[in-house]
Order: sequence, then C-alpha cells, then structure tokens
Amino acid sequence: MIREYNSFADIEERLKVLKREREITQVSLKLNFYRTLNNLNPVRLLQVSKLGIKKMVLKFMIKKLSNLFRR
Repeated sequence: MIREYNSFADIEERLKVLKREREITQVSLKLNFYRTLNNLNPVRLLQVSKLGIKKMVLKFMIKKLSNLFRR
C-alpha cells in the first residue's frame, strides 16, 4: 500500500503512530514470553503431566471394562 504525504507533518505523524505500534508489539511479545516461562515451570509441568496420566489410565480402564462386559 503506497501512501501519499502532503507535508512533513503528515510524515512525522505517521512515524509517531508506527513507533507506538512497535512499542505495543514489543510489550505484547514480552508479556507472551513471561507467560510462557510461567507455564513451563517444573511444578506446572508436573501438574499437567499428572492430569495426562490420569486421563490415559481412565481411558484404559474404561476400555478394559467395556471389553469385559461385551463378553
């Protein structure tokens, strides 16, 4: 997209907007980085893995029980 500017004031205004957008993007990236670090801490990973193991065991038990009752 090509923009046409009528004065240096228009250019300066656009540069200010772009600078603010860049700052917002940087802050957003930092926030996402820290959220990711928080989610990857060992205690959190252990909690998630426990839930996964519980689900797998529950699915296995349901499958075995359903096979048992089918016979």
